[in-house]
Amino acid sequence: METRDTLLNHFKYNHKSGAIKATYDNNGFTIETSATQSFSILISPDMVDINKPVSIIVNGKL
Repeated sequence: METRDTLLNHFKYNHKSGAIKATYDNNGFTIETSATQSFSILISPDMVDINKPVSIIVNGKL
C-alpha cells in the first residue's frame, strides 16, 4: 500500500501569490497587502455612516 500527501500538491504554484488582510471600524478601513499590485474595495452602506468621511489606510499610508 502506497501513501501520498496530496494536500501539498494543491498549493504549488508557478507564480508568487499575494495576500490582503483588511479590517474596518468607525468609518475607517485598514488594509495590509503583500505581493499585491492592485485591489478593489466594495463598501456596503451597512458598513459605514455615509454622512461622515471614510478613511482608508493601506500599508500604513492614508
